[in-house]
Amino acid sequence: MRIISCVVALLFGALTPVAAWSAHDIAVGVKGGLNLANFTGEDVFHNSASAGAVAGVFMRYGLGGSWSLQPEALFTMRGAEFSVDDIETEQQTNYIEIPLLARIAWGDGAMFRPSLFAGPSVGFLLKNRIVDGAEIDLKDGSNDVDAGGILGAALDYTWGAGALTLDARYEMGFTSWSSDLSARNSTLSFMLGYGLPLGSSSAGEGSP
Repeated sequence: MRIISCVVALLFGALTPVAAWSAHDIAVGVKGGLNLANFTGEDVFHNSASAGAVAGVFMRYGLGGSWSLQPEALFTMRGAEFSVDDIETEQQTNYIEIPLLARIAWGDGAMFRPSLFAGPSVGFLLKNRIVDGAEIDLKDGSNDVDAGGILGAALDYTWGAGALTLDARYEMGFTSWSSDLSARNSTLSFMLGYGLPLGSSSAGEGSP
């Protein structure tokens, strides 16, 4: 319940300026896709990338011109695989993640619109376990909150009343997920989403 309360509070904070931005574009949407996750740090050895799912919702607020602000709420599966002496194990870490991205786009009004985005992200740990025949719970030795930075690119394609979005991003963890070790999340994500406009500016901009 504490994690859910934090997520609601962060989203409410992001939505507070909507009234002030009512003259600009507002869009909402859903997205989902694939994570290729790994760990990096001084105490990480014999590791390789682990595949997982990522899915959630996003909101996009036009700031005028080519710029917009995009808060998101995502369920993201991270972790890594380890191989030592032909023994393979997998560590699974799941988060509720709240990125806040600044976005610049080109081609307003065109069918295809590329964009770049970057910004901070905070994650709330749901699960951290080792899967090796049996499950070993690592949550007690983990930090509940993870902070990171995101850099990525997207391509929007007008489809129907809204737009399909193909999104590729890299996220680097700034803090260790472990209370005792130096081990940060490192995640490459590919997502497909669809957004619908809720409002448009007086200039007639309506695409998400």
